[in-house]
Amino acid sequence: MTYRMFLKEITSDSEYLSESDIAYARYHGRRLYTTFKACIRHLKKGDKVLSVGAGIASVEKMLISWGAEVTVIDFESTIETFRKYYNHLGIKSCSGNLFTDHLNLQKGYFNLLLFSEVVEHIPMDPSIQIQNIQPYLASKGIVIVTTPNLGSILHIGKLLFMKPIMEVPEKTFGKVDAENQATHRREYLPSEIKRSYLRAGFRPVCTKYFFYTDKMSFSLIFSFLFGAVIPRFRPGMLLVGENNKQV
Repeated sequence: MTYRMFLKEITSDSEYLSESDIAYARYHGRRLYTTFKACIRHLKKGDKVLSVGAGIASVEKMLISWGAEVTVIDFESTIETFRKYYNHLGIKSCSGNLFTDHLNLQKGYFNLLLFSEVVEHIPMDPSIQIQNIQPYLASKGIVIVTTPNLGSILHIGKLLFMKPIMEVPEKTFGKVDAENQATHRREYLPSEIKRSYLRAGFRPVCTKYFFYTDKMSFSLIFSFLFGAVIPRFRPGMLLVGENNKQV
């Protein structure tokens, strides 16, 4: 599937998604396509995917269409917002707070665990985030994390001009809930996510750097030109790990 075909599919469900939801999918198309391609590279038809914080479920929609079984975990309010859409797509759902609630999921059931733009929103070591969901992943199952790259040229440029990278403190240190879920509490370097994999009992497999969008501002043009030459300075990163723990 080409990127243009993918983008058309994830922006086609206006019956279930708002204009802002579709605008979000369109803007983040490059990141979503990169995530989808990475997932199917490590799956076979009929495999089971557990996606944390799926939201509008763009990648999850395409994984269902490709031939995977998908379950999403999210806040109860988010699940309720998108329940009709999830049912339409054939996506199973489990509501609750991943880090405080008991999850009604079968242990060792899933072949792939997807944390797409999640770890930066939780004020908790990524290794603990992954360990909390690890019991539901099969032995030799795959975890995929996508998250902003703290070492990107965009962040380096902000620091050169003495501009903050993170959001205002009242958001950064605020309560984690559905209303405040968009706040980035902490961003990471690739080495930190790899270290988290090792601490959680995963073998780091590969790292890929990506651009989030095709929409170009002056700063993004600069980032694109720099990142095209040196990929590790791109704004986003995707890291794959393999579960080494026996279920």
